[in-house]
Amino acid sequence: MAQIHKLAAIFQTEVIISHHTMCMNEKNFERPDEFIPERWLEDKSMSISAKNAHPFAFMPFGFGPRMCIGRRLAELEMRVVLAKVIFFFKHFENSLVV
Repeated sequence: MAQIHKLAAIFQTEVIISHHTMCMNEKNFERPDEFIPERWLEDKSMSISAKNAHPFAFMPFGFGPRMCIGRRLAELEMRVVLAKVIFFFKHFENSLVV
């Protein structure tokens, strides 16, 4: 009976994971204090790539059956916004040429 109460206490415990702490831990990411945008590229051959990090160190949309249902939409929206920004700057750059 005591084991059941211990499990009930465990199941009612809130678990909070600090993403900032996870990302700043050298066990998860190499050189975490440095600004290295290349670490997020798809290329695994780079030694600093985030693909070489722990697979659960960075999960902005969660994982498993309770994963964010809007993940694909959010990723698509990020790509569209990035494409519009690139288009704007290319168009703006061409309009400055006299």
